Amino acid sequence: MSTFNAYTASAGDAPPNPFPAPSVDINTLRVGFNGLGSMGFKMARNLINHHGKDNTTFPPILVYNRTRAKAEEFIKVVGSQKAEIADSPGELVKCDVIVTSLNGDDVVRKAYGEYIGALKVCNRHSFYAFSLTRTCKER
Repeated sequence: MSTFNAYTASAGDAPPNPFPAPSVDINTLRVGFNGLGSMGFKMARNLINHHGKDNTTFPPILVYNRTRAKAEEFIKVVGSQKAEIADSPGELVKCDVIVTSLNGDDVVRKAYGEYIGALKVCNRHSFYAFSLTRTCKER
């Protein structure tokens, strides 16, 4: 039995990918972003500045922050054409991808609880990717 060695193989030697990438049109991908703290603000801004950079039809990202003033500050920095404010974390489930940058296990639990609740009543069959900056541990 032969094994595949990625270091010595040529491109044609690779085995077929059993997990094909989802067919998503990146130019119409709606992104939600939860958490505009010191790290999240910069991450969301960089996402706007680099994703869809050459495509003016890229939809605005939907942002949520517990402190609405921080979200409003973000809109002033990036412009209302590039981002919109969500009224709750649950509203982000209408996006194709949700990125979270949250501080603390209790905040993560609350946000994901709202996602779960919103997904139960939402009849969407979309691709979702969640990212955490902290993980919840059993107490």
